Amino acid sequence: MLIPRPLTHTLTLLGLFASLATLKVPAHARTHEVECGSGGANLQLAIDRARDGDTLSIRGVCREAVRILNRKITLMGTPGATLEAPDYPWTALPYSTLHPILQAVGSNVRIEGLTVDGRNRAGDPWANGLTGIHLLNSRGSLVRNRIVHVRHTELRSDWEVSGIHIHQRAGAGESGLIRVEENLIEDFESNGIFIQNSTTGTANKPLQLIVANNRIRGAGAIIQNQNGIQIGGLQDGGDSPIRVRIENNAFEGLFSFSGIWSSAAIYITPLVLPDRSVQRPYTIDCDGNIVDNSNTAISITTTSPAKITGNTLQGGDVGIWANAPKLKLRGNRLSNLETGVMAVDSDLSPERLHHRFSSRVRQNLIRLSADTLEGLPGRGASGKTP
Repeated sequence: MLIPRPLTHTLTLLGLFASLATLKVPAHARTHEVECGSGGANLQLAIDRARDGDTLSIRGVCREAVRILNRKITLMGTPGATLEAPDYPWTALPYSTLHPILQAVGSNVRIEGLTVDGRNRAGDPWANGLTGIHLLNSRGSLVRNRIVHVRHTELRSDWEVSGIHIHQRAGAGESGLIRVEENLIEDFESNGIFIQNSTTGTANKPLQLIVANNRIRGAGAIIQNQNGIQIGGLQDGGDSPIRVRIENNAFEGLFSFSGIWSSAAIYITPLVLPDRSVQRPYTIDCDGNIVDNSNTAISITTTSPAKITGNTLQGGDVGIWANAPKLKLRGNRLSNLETGVMAVDSDLSPERLHHRFSSRVRQNLIRLSADTLEGLPGRGASGKTP
């Protein structure tokens, strides 16, 4: 039986609609304009009203702390769009002891083109744990954002004050890859990016990140420590894996002159001091990063495989501080340093380092044992390595 041509077209369209339904193309994903400031919209209200898959296009200055809970959503900043820390008193958002300006819990988010401004909060008890963006049991992408002034202006020590804090802990949450790319993080107190994984008993669900092409700038020489990227933490009680690729980032101005604290551009740390630590199953690749003027460019403590390759480390005290028996070092450029490499309980030799050492590096390699760590300069109450 021949089917008339118009009916053929109708059946074709019906088949196309059926295929789209099978592919579950989101029918309700929308873009909403959010105009903050000058009596404009409330960003939290817009987040609460958005549906999964929606995009919020943000304009103006929003002075509020916001939370995204169990959602798939995009926050897209237009030029000049800013989320500012609110005025105090300001209580911590739920699910956290921190005071994040933007928090995502159990969500899949994309945050792009937004300025997050901590406003240099000083002298307020609520400023403890001030955080720019906090991802808790979440995944997604943080791309081309500007995170600034997340600090106390009196420079007191608070190791949780971070531009970005990524934390997977015990409990339900999203697993998957997190991308942190092309952000500018500057004028922060303790960590530009702080990465923790304290989930216990979920070794098959590692926290996976790509941290690439970011620019992280501290405040220059100060009396406390500043780390560009810290992985792990002194109060991180879990044992599940962290897998991070840190590549093509630029770090500068991470320097402490106190003699108690020591700043590092990339700081991978165990639970406590290396000689009595519960080692984390970290898998770390550091490639193509540039570190300019930091106490220690890269400090790493791990029993898992790690690679430090093709980095340019210049200015400061130590290029690479390593307590990592499965470490591959190759093709790094070291200059204007007191010591190129400090290796703890390791069989590393100059022949195995494969580095391009400058004549302005005073010592290429110092071997240490864990028993000698307590006497090293730069170790304070936090148990930080040089």
